[in-house]
Amino acid sequence: MVARSIAGLDSRAVVVGSRRYVIHPPTIAVLARAGSHLADFAPVSNDMATTLQTITDLPKLAGALSVFIQGDEGLAEELSKATLPEVADALLVAYSMLDPHPFLTAVTLSRSVARMIANTRQ
Repeated sequence: MVARSIAGLDSRAVVVGSRRYVIHPPTIAVLARAGSHLADFAPVSNDMATTLQTITDLPKLAGALSVFIQGDEGLAEELSKATLPEVADALLVAYSMLDPHPFLTAVTLSRSVARMIANTRQ
C-alpha cells in the first residue's frame, strides 16, 4: 500500500469537461477542505453516490473537486463549466480512494510480522 502510494500508482484519472485530471490519494487536510464545500448538504443515504447525485449546486461540487485535484479551489471555475454528472462522478472517484481495505490489509500484515518477530525471540 505504501509502496504503491509512493510510486504514484494509487492516483486515478478522471475526465471532466473534456479534460483529463489526476486525483492523488487525499490527505486529511484535502478531505477537510473538500468537505467544507459539501458541508451544507445533508446526506441522503449512507451511499456517497446517491448523496452526490442529489446535490445540484455545481459551484460547490466543482470547488470540492478542485481541492481533490490540486489542493485548492483554483480549478473550480473551470470545472464549473462541465456537466453536473461529470463533476459528481469525478467526486465519487475521489471519495472511492478512501477504501479502508488496503489499510486493513497493511494492519493485518504488520500484526503478522510482529508475531513472527516475537515468536523467533522466544
